[in-house]
Amino acid sequence: MDIRILDEQNIPLASELAGYVYDRCVVPCGIQQDMRAAFLDYSRAESMLQMYREGRLLVWGFFCGNNICAMSAMQTEGHITMLYVLPQYMHRGVGTALLNAMKDYAANTLCLKAVTANITPVWSEGFFAKKDFARIAEAAPGVPFIPVTARLSREVRYEKRPFPQRAALILGMLLVIACFGVVICYMLVR
Repeated sequence: MDIRILDEQNIPLASELAGYVYDRCVVPCGIQQDMRAAFLDYSRAESMLQMYREGRLLVWGFFCGNNICAMSAMQTEGHITMLYVLPQYMHRGVGTALLNAMKDYAANTLCLKAVTANITPVWSEGFFAKKDFARIAEAAPGVPFIPVTARLSREVRYEKRPFPQRAALILGMLLVIACFGVVICYMLVR
């Protein structure tokens, strides 16, 4: 299993997966027709490719072997716009792994302090709450999504550096001198 940021060749695969999962898992929950039309327009491969080429959209894929089994997308200002997992891979940590990859990228590469999302369907709010997302505001009546945000913290990365040979030699010499000094002091005291 492999997570990677997608290039132009793989974005159409991600678009197709998003549409499939949306139709199978989200539409049956009673999504309004205008919301479905907006999703279809946004998730079209051509739309996603245009946003990608303009530097406004990043798309991730979760691959099982050579097959994409989940996808996610985030605008470069930190708004998560998609997170779709094929039904047979749900409840296996795939969505969590993609969400963590986006949050890590937002914190450590884009240097953002928070990410946002509009959760739809609303019953998926529990998933996001477990991942440290909190409501920004209450959803307005008739609005089929919940606006949420998650604060980010940058990962501190320390590089392991080899202990310099010269420093080891100097430290060894100081230790020998100190031991020799202790022996001389002992002999003088006797």
